[in-house]
Amino acid sequence: MGALYVVVASVLVWAPVTVYLVAGSTADEFVARSKERLAARQRQVTSLTSLLFGLVFVVGGLVQLL
Repeated sequence: MGALYVVVASVLVWAPVTVYLVAGSTADEFVARSKERLAARQRQVTSLTSLLFGLVFVVGGLVQLL
């Protein structure tokens, strides 16, 4: 479980850095559009994230019970 956290955290940091290094200044437009989409869908993103974390905690608890 800890390794999964490290992988997800690493991807969330290095993906934008890699896009910027590869795409250069066009990455600025991509990042601006992405921020607008996330801001417009903030409620859905928050709900989905909460649901996923809840499922991870429930499954982890059930696995430990077994």
